[in-house]
Amino acid sequence: MSLYICPKCGIKNFTWVIEDEPYIKTSWGCYNCSYLATEDERLVRECKVCGQNSESLLKDGDREYLWCFSCEKENRL
Repeated sequence: MSLYICPKCGIKNFTWVIEDEPYIKTSWGCYNCSYLATEDERLVRECKVCGQNSESLLKDGDREYLWCFSCEKENRL
């Protein structure tokens, strides 16, 4: 399992667990700061910055935002 940059703390300790009911939902968590977010796999799209098909809509308790797992940075909605 790969680790990614955490959108909250910026440390490379962000990883996932896949839940497949009723659709493919991925739960993300950071081992460093305990940040939690969810991703709907149906909403993955091409990143406007890097061109990779790796931009996802992440949701946490406070907000929704686009996060590119290739660029490892937030993009505007």
